[in-house]
Amino acid sequence: LDKVFRIYSISDRRFDTANNNEVYKFEFCSDEYMLSEQYRVSKSYSGSRVSEIVADICATYLKIGTGNKVLNIDETTGVKDFVLPNKKPIETINWLANYAVPAKYPNGADMFFFENNIGYFFTSL
Repeated sequence: LDKVFRIYSISDRRFDTANNNEVYKFEFCSDEYMLSEQYRVSKSYSGSRVSEIVADICATYLKIGTGNKVLNIDETTGVKDFVLPNKKPIETINWLANYAVPAKYPNGADMFFFENNIGYFFTSL
């Protein structure tokens, strides 16, 4: 598995006298998370499915689906109007997941957004 992350903090530095070494705590995140922290989504969508809105946010703000990042979005049902509440892109996607109904399983579980070793997913359990 080959991944690239950004280190945003080094903390909890301590010296281990028994083994004569130093221990650090590295905190890191993906490039997409760094982009999400830099932008706010304040936009209205009229007559759109949640899956279309998520795809637009991923492409416009997070640059997912361009280059080597894979984006898999399950279709949702229902056309709705949304005014997105000036939140960060990943927060906005998670907020939209509460309103999404999966097209394959309309009586199924809620939708959620995550990343694994294959790519990014917006799907139902």
